[in-house]
Amino acid sequence: MVPNLDRPKSSLPSFQILLLTFLLLPVTARAVVNPSCTLSGNHYDCPLLNGTNAYRAVFSVLKPYLVENIQIHNQTSTTYQLDWVQGNSTDSNWGEFSVYLDLFATRQDVAGIGEVASRDWDPGVKVLVGVSWDPAFVGRGLIVAPGQTIILHNNADAMLQAGLKGSTINYTVSFRPLVNGVRSFRQPRVDLPIACNGSNQWTVWNPWRNTSGQVWRTDGATLYAVVPSGNHTVDAACVYVLNTSGAVRWSRCSGLNQRGLISFPQQTIQPNEYLAAQARHRCNAPGVWDWAAFLHVY
Repeated sequence: MVPNLDRPKSSLPSFQILLLTFLLLPVTARAVVNPSCTLSGNHYDCPLLNGTNAYRAVFSVLKPYLVENIQIHNQTSTTYQLDWVQGNSTDSNWGEFSVYLDLFATRQDVAGIGEVASRDWDPGVKVLVGVSWDPAFVGRGLIVAPGQTIILHNNADAMLQAGLKGSTINYTVSFRPLVNGVRSFRQPRVDLPIACNGSNQWTVWNPWRNTSGQVWRTDGATLYAVVPSGNHTVDAACVYVLNTSGAVRWSRCSGLNQRGLISFPQQTIQPNEYLAAQARHRCNAPGVWDWAAFLHVY
């Protein structure tokens, strides 16, 4: 059963302050760009390095069409956490960037593997933007185990629509040995932008079932939201915990409809229970809207 999302959208100044604070954090990266990386076709292969480092990729329609991505491989025997990723560009219409773990696709077939965060660019506003998995500022980061790979990639569609022929994409990332790690569960599991039709529309309902045999815990999410109006807010969105029968036993809807980071009281998901999130929005054609919650699970 799909729960009812007919709730008014929220306005959370504190949530906006959290996001602004993160974007204003100082960044100190090593001067070397793409440290120890090698270019292989349309991507860079890079070893995971402890600390804060800078990476650079190129978008071009002249090479021929090229959107380079950065692949950072944990070739060590140490489990690391990715604390944050920041990005900017030589142009102010550079679309968006996403962070992936192991699977280079805008989906997750296995919980936590695939797209684990995404951040769109506000057209015409040339500022540093970033993603993290630490809404409460308690030092949480995305778990990157030995043998796993972080992939950074820019969506160039907005560049093409703006008539651009090329740009340089800059990333800054911060890794450290694991202290306080989370996994990032995408909801919905697959990215499916929705064409506006003037009626209420919902993202796909496909909860994650806890088949791990262990208790899951969650208390926050990294949120992605794009709507035609440009305000990065859908009409309504909620996160749910469902019991083994699929009935909702807990839900939170306040603040889930806005782009950025959100924290909420810790919830446990017992074996064979479910974790889910869904959004609703209404807009007129020919616009397109999209929403995703990357739920922090540990």
